[in-house]
Amino acid sequence: VGEISNNLGLKVYPNPANSILNIDVELDKPQTISYSVVDVLGKQYIAPVTFMANAQQVHTIGVDGLAKGVYFLKIKTQTAEKTIRFTVE
Repeated sequence: VGEISNNLGLKVYPNPANSILNIDVELDKPQTISYSVVDVLGKQYIAPVTFMANAQQVHTIGVDGLAKGVYFLKIKTQTAEKTIRFTVE
């Protein structure tokens, strides 16, 4: 499994987040994407969620239940994976 490249069109915003975090995905073909959220110690706060992404799609995550701090969004496609750091204020 390789790393998701920037040319895949993956954006996560806003960062820092308050109540929601958006995953903006732009793919060359539809595929399954899964994500989870962990803290700096590796504790999982949002269990793996899987969704089917089309060519371009925005998926929203509610983060209002998370305490203020630093978290990591772990994203996996069928062929690659990426970890993105974000902050909850």
